[in-house]
Amino acid sequence: MDGTVRTLAGDLEVKSDDRKPVAGAMAWGGLMGLTVNAQGDVYVADYRNRRVLKVASGGAVSTVAQSEQTWTPTGVAAARNGDLYILEIGVAPQSPHAPRVRKISSSGRDTILATAGENVNPAASESLSSGVAERSARSRPLVLYLLLGAGASIFALTLGRLLSRRTGAK
Repeated sequence: MDGTVRTLAGDLEVKSDDRKPVAGAMAWGGLMGLTVNAQGDVYVADYRNRRVLKVASGGAVSTVAQSEQTWTPTGVAAARNGDLYILEIGVAPQSPHAPRVRKISSSGRDTILATAGENVNPAASESLSSGVAERSARSRPLVLYLLLGAGASIFALTLGRLLSRRTGAK
């Protein structure tokens, strides 16, 4: 690294590969977590618009994941094998700030890996941490960051708490 700073994408519009604005795309809002994959593509959690954006190494911006109405992304991590892990929080009254981890495999398969606390889809729920799952909705902290660690581990950093879960990620 030579210390050079450059703007990857700064026009605040989602554009297709031919640099034309994508119809119906919203301007960027509440950008939170980001990660870079092995190819140099940057993934950004767009909290306000409930989506994950990909800024390709060539500068094209696209939406790679859109969250359900009741969830919004706050963190994102890219595995070496091409899988993408998305940290989301609940924004519905029944699940305020309840964190969950979503995986989009390199083949495009979308899976909910873990949820802490109440979830609008309890059948897909697993606890990230039994201590966190037992807490009331009012005491759940906002999830801020998602990291992939050695040994196929996912770490979710919240305000005042570090949650972890072992997975098959590489």
